Amino acid sequence: MMLALDIPRNMSVSAQVAFALGLLVLTRLVWRFFSPLRIYPGPLLAKITHLWRAAYVYHGRIDLNHLELHRQYGQVVRVGPNCLSIVDPNLIRVIYNTRKPWKKVGEDRLLSSSE
Repeated sequence: MMLALDIPRNMSVSAQVAFALGLLVLTRLVWRFFSPLRIYPGPLLAKITHLWRAAYVYHGRIDLNHLELHRQYGQVVRVGPNCLSIVDPNLIRVIYNTRKPWKKVGEDRLLSSSE
């Protein structure tokens, strides 16, 4: 019995690869248009894949890239198919529903503990 997503065994390797790639593209497109995150702005590729960030991560510049994206798109930016970057600390309570606010460790405290 063959399920809807089973790859038939008599298909050539190239046909299996094409089938797998087609299925991947189809799931990404469905996710792009029906994701609850579709309302958040961000780069076009961020709606489909995380791969666009690989060069920034590799070169150690992802933080600068995120800052630029926030300048361009605002406080909430979609940086992946299921990933948001948020700069507004007031949204932490809304998103995570925390009972106590998060405390940010001050730079002076970090510097004094490392000396």
